[in-house]
Amino acid sequence: MVTVTGYNLRTKEGSDKSFITLQIEGSLEMVQSQQTGRFYATTRRCSISSTFDEATAKRMVSAQILGNIVRVECEQY
Repeated sequence: MVTVTGYNLRTKEGSDKSFITLQIEGSLEMVQSQQTGRFYATTRRCSISSTFDEATAKRMVSAQILGNIVRVECEQY
């Protein structure tokens, strides 16, 4: 499960158009440090663009969505 933790109003670069991004956070994970070998607790976070207006984005905060956040290697664009 991921949780919507907030939102941001952003402006498209080179334009005056604005849009909403949602901040999402995954569940608690235990990760082992590569340097010390000790474990620590963390969560994965990211932001995604949306088609919501600000009022809808406010209502979405605290909503839980099925899924998880994973890092995927991809080509530069």
